[in-house]
Parts: sequence; structure tokens; C-alpha cells
Amino acid sequence: MSKETKSRYEFWFYVSVGAGLANATSSFMIMSGLFEVVQGLWVALAVIGSGILCWVTASAIAEQASLFPGSSGLRTYLKHSLGNQMSLFLVYIYLAFIVLGAGIESRLFAYVFTSVFPHFPPIAVSIVLFGVILGINLLGIEVPRIAQIVCLFLVLAGIAMFGLAGIFSLPHPQSLLHVSFTAGWKNLFYLPVAIGMGFFLFVGYEWVTPLGFRPQSYERVVPYSMFAAIAVTGLVAVVFVIGMAAQFQPGAIVKTPLPQTELAVVLFGAKGRIAALALCTLATLSTFNAGLLGGARLTYALAREGNFFKVCTKVSLRTGVTYGSILLLGFACLASSLLVLEFGFEMSAAVIGSAIVCCVYGSLVYSVIRLRVLRTRQQRTYITPVPLWLNWILVPVLPLLGLASLLITPEVGAGAWIGFSLCALVSYCMTLWFTSRKEEPVSVLARSNSSSN
Repeated sequence: MSKETKSRYEFWFYVSVGAGLANATSSFMIMSGLFEVVQGLWVALAVIGSGILCWVTASAIAEQASLFPGSSGLRTYLKHSLGNQMSLFLVYIYLAFIVLGAGIESRLFAYVFTSVFPHFPPIAVSIVLFGVILGINLLGIEVPRIAQIVCLFLVLAGIAMFGLAGIFSLPHPQSLLHVSFTAGWKNLFYLPVAIGMGFFLFVGYEWVTPLGFRPQSYERVVPYSMFAAIAVTGLVAVVFVIGMAAQFQPGAIVKTPLPQTELAVVLFGAKGRIAALALCTLATLSTFNAGLLGGARLTYALAREGNFFKVCTKVSLRTGVTYGSILLLGFACLASSLLVLEFGFEMSAAVIGSAIVCCVYGSLVYSVIRLRVLRTRQQRTYITPVPLWLNWILVPVLPLLGLASLLITPEVGAGAWIGFSLCALVSYCMTLWFTSRKEEPVSVLARSNSSSN
């Protein structure tokens, strides 16, 4: 394999990880939820707006990745810019988002599965799904990189096919334009809320930063792969939401968390359910496998620092698998899945996740500004082209967009605020707990020295 071929293969592998995590089954529910905030083509504008802001954030992350190539990513950047406690708080709340996202994903996949096989209870589907993913990771079975790339291509092709079929079979094109431009001022007012909610569609591109094959990867390959992941994710999402808007009235779209299944049935008849299940199976397995493995690496790194539960440092001597972190995170995600299945608050959990991501991304934009002051002389192989003044604007704007989605999204109500506050409170308590435990031995030693003197 030539050097150029290897570079292309490396690039597409990074894209497959970032876009593979983003294009999950739960992303379809977010797309339908956007129609509850804005209507018609305004949903496509919201997706484009979210993608542009994610590109700005990715550019800031890429510059930090070039400062710390091969590091653990989020934790490293925030620790060097915002300090130990603030970085821990943001990492813990990001882990809460991962757990929430797993609960949403498994619930929605279970309902897609039972739409084809109605005799299977959704809870059994979720348990089997987690069992398969946990088994693969605990046995140390690594999915071949080429398989990850092919899987992403099939998922993207499937989403685009559904959307294009909906667009080109539109019976009355003027109706879509009428819906889009009726109450235009109202749609314009709610557009920022929809943009904040749309961040959920792109989450995952930043997970490629710890995966660099070599330090030189952080000059171009890693940054450009994040941009490509955002671009392809945004493109297929825009095509899909326009296809939905072409086939359904807004009220019909928001009533279902499974718009991909409904659209497939309208376009292809009863066999469309099977096509939707095949698409969601590829999306969910890819997302779960990469998400659980990446989350387990993060918790293992935290535990090695003494900032997470000690059980997460357990490693299999035979396979080298960090089975402690995989089991802990896997069972936390399973518990989240069972709660979502029992109480059905998947949309609230998704909006909470969007708010968390907006806050974390805002912190990462601020982090790149701080690091330019703190590490002025350190070499950067990639520098974000985004102007400094624009980064300063986005630092408060990104969290505000996420928090606005908690407040204004009609379906979620007060439960979203309570859930977000609970995630923040638990993250804050964990930060205090682990930092105080590390400081306690030093305090005891200081007191003993003073008493002996």
C-alpha cells in the first residue's frame, strides 16, 4: 500500500468514526423533533446552522489536538486551559450525555425492531443489544477499520436514499413552500432554538482526536476528517428532513420518534419497515461499538489519574481489554436504556444531551482562546482560521442555544430542566468528591508535620 493510499485510508477511517457516531438511530428522532420547533425548509436551515457552528468548534478542537497530539482529548485540553476542577466537571457531564445517548439509542432501536417483529418485547431487544456490544468489547474483538468505513457508507447512502425518494415523489411541491413561508417570522424567532437542538445530530466528530496514527496526522488529516464528518452528516440530514417535509404535514412528523420507518412505509410499502430496520441496525451497532469503546477509554484514563472509580483501572492480562471501565459504562448505559424504556422520556433526554453538548463545545472554544495566552510559544501544526472575535462571541452563544432548547422546545417541559440540573449536580458532586480525596492525604501530612514541629 503506497503512502498516498495509506493517507486516504487513514482519513476515511477518521471520518467513519466521527460521522458513524453522529448518524445514529436517535438522530432521526431529533430530526422529527425539529419540526416541532420550526416548519418546512426552516428545519433544513437549522441543520445547516448547527453544522456551521460545529465546524467552528471542530476547528478550535483541531488546534488544541495539534498542541497535544495523541492525548486523551477533551480532558487534556480543558485541564491545561481551565484547570483540574472545571475540566473534571465538564468531562463528567459529558459522560452523562454519553449515558443518556445510549439510553435513547437503545429505546429507538428496540421500537424499530419491534415494528418488524412485534412479538419481541422492547426490553428484551435492548438487553440483547447491550449484551452483544459488551461481549464484543470484553472479548477484545476489534471491528476491522475497512468494515467501519463500509458501514458508514451504507448508512449515509440509506439516509440519502430515503430523503431523495421523498423529495422526488413529492405530489405537490407548492405545499412545501407554503408550509415553509407561512408564519415566517415565528420560524425565524425559533430558529436559534432549533439550531441548538440540532447539535445532537453532529456529536461524535471530536472523538477522532485521540486516534491519530502519528503526530503528523494532526497537521491536516485529523482536522479535515472532522470537517468532512460534519459535512457529510449535515448533507444527508438536510436531504432527509426535506424528504420528510415533502411527504408529511408537520403535525404528522412530530407525532412519531421513528420518522425513518414512517417515511420508508410511505415510499416503499410494508417492505419499507425492513429497509428501515436494516439501516438502523447498521447505525446502532456502529454507534454503540465506537461510543462504548471511546467512553471506556476516557473513564479508564480518568481512573488512572484517581479521578474516577478504581474498578475502571482493571485490565485483562490476556487481551489487554479495560474490562472494568467497559462493564461500568456498559451497565450505566443499560440502566439508562431501561429507564427511558419505562418512562418514555427519550425526547427530553435528547434535548438535555443537546444542551450538555452546547455547553461543552462553548468551553472548548474558550479553551483554545486561553491556550493561546497560556502556551504562546508552543508550536501548533494547525491553527484555526476562525477570527478571535468570533470565538469570543461563540463562547456564551453556544451554551445559550443549548439552554434555550431546554426552555422553549414544546414537548419536553420542565422535566428537561430538572434532568439537566440533575446531571450538573451529580457532575459537580463527583468533582468535589474526587478532588477532595486526592487532596486529603496532603492535608493529613501537612497537619502531622506541623504537630511534630
